[in-house]
Amino acid sequence: MTPSRPAPFALRALALLAALSCAVAAQQAPSVAPAPSAPPAYRLEYVIREYDGAKLLNQRRYQLLIAAPDHGITRANISVGDRVPVSTGPNQFQYENAGVQLQCDLRGPAVPGAVQVSTTVTLTSLVAPASSASSGSDASSALPGGPSSSNSPSAPVLRNASTHADSLVTPNKPAMLASIDDVSTTHRYEIWLTAVPQP
Repeated sequence: MTPSRPAPFALRALALLAALSCAVAAQQAPSVAPAPSAPPAYRLEYVIREYDGAKLLNQRRYQLLIAAPDHGITRANISVGDRVPVSTGPNQFQYENAGVQLQCDLRGPAVPGAVQVSTTVTLTSLVAPASSASSGSDASSALPGGPSSSNSPSAPVLRNASTHADSLVTPNKPAMLASIDDVSTTHRYEIWLTAVPQP
């Protein structure tokens, strides 16, 4: 007995069903989006705030444009303030920095969704000199050309606050890197950073 052959219509129907199955499978396959490329540079926006208790006394902004490294680090610095003369002997003076010293290192390779930043901040302020504690003191003036007597002011005091932070920050989102309480007053310093990707 000779087996019967499928009808041409049945063959066409099977072929159409197979084609539809392949099309549906292709549509359901998850598409893989290309990984976003890292930005070539960042604008690092630092904000330093000074508080007395809960009251904001002062706020300063510093911005640096820095290239994003594939490996290693790229570095940027800001230094602003005064050079204060401090007496080290008769007619001899040594100049000390008073102000803000800021150094930031951007580290590679890139981390998805984050920026690797190392920040060092030093805040130095000049405290008004106090009078000599005893009338018998032979302290001399710390200022050039000042008198040298028992009533002359003592050497100026430089108040210092510094911090170093290795941080992972989210782009475009402000992050507080440090909060520093002054040891001799009720003042507090906060250091904030926002890393803004550049096209």
